[in-house]
Amino acid sequence: MLLTADRILEMPPLNDLLDCADINQPDTSYGQDIDIANATMLDPLKTHQERCSAFLSWASRHQPCLFGRFGAREMQGIGIDVCWIDESEIAWVTISSAIKSRRRVESEKNAPRRV
Repeated sequence: MLLTADRILEMPPLNDLLDCADINQPDTSYGQDIDIANATMLDPLKTHQERCSAFLSWASRHQPCLFGRFGAREMQGIGIDVCWIDESEIAWVTISSAIKSRRRVESEKNAPRRV
């Protein structure tokens, strides 16, 4: 982040940040648990549901945050909503509209039902 003369924080464009990011080799290991989850989550042939299940399975056992582990297991009234955005969706819709769509679905799912 940059601090302007007016003391306003500005973020550089995402492409600039990505250009500066380290690129790891394909065989880089982040630990067996993450490697196993990544094998499914990064597989373009897997469905969103399969990818989400792989993430929640990893998070339920290995997420460092206790609330994250509870949320992945839907314990203690804590849950996790996942909005999976892959490369094809970034090409076709903006991230904002994908998130709004997911929120709308969740809102409709959780809305009180009229009898």
